[in-house]
Amino acid sequence: TIPYKQAVIPYLDELSDEAREIGAVNTIVRLQDGRLFGDNTDIFGMEYLLGSADIDLRGKHVLILGSGGTSLTARALCRKAGAASAEVVSRKGSLNYDNVSERKGTEVIINTTPVGTFPGNGESPIDISIFPELYAVVDVIYNPRRTELIMDAEKAGLRTASGLRMLIAQAVRAHELFFGEQAEASVVEDIY
Repeated sequence: TIPYKQAVIPYLDELSDEAREIGAVNTIVRLQDGRLFGDNTDIFGMEYLLGSADIDLRGKHVLILGSGGTSLTARALCRKAGAASAEVVSRKGSLNYDNVSERKGTEVIINTTPVGTFPGNGESPIDISIFPELYAVVDVIYNPRRTELIMDAEKAGLRTASGLRMLIAQAVRAHELFFGEQAEASVVEDIY
């Protein structure tokens, strides 16, 4: 996790294409010859999460809250899914929480910050009411299962996706890498 998803890369012998593209690693496998292989299962988890909530990024204007390792995953997924735009909102960046209201055309918000994580329940990183075109909110936080941000989106009648399915899906993918075996297709939902 933060900040090790990026800091570990120089210590690895090989990276998956996903890890290389994202620039972050969350799974390391020692190969039979002793070399260390870095992968990123978060993109698999995030893609699964959005698919399970029927949230399509294709052609959408996306705001990604946060600039850490999971933000890199969200950016890579936006590229892969064909989002019209994917902009990062950070505390000190050129697009920040003071000027983000200018992005009225935002259709999807992906929160990759820890704001709203237990014990900070009740906190939300952003006021979603300032985005008239918003149709979906994704929060990678899984504790609590329904963050303030997600509850605000539900009240507004938006599509939502909370982070627990992402956590499970990326862990299932990591298990496959560690043990070299394919999981049953239903395992993520069975665990969820």
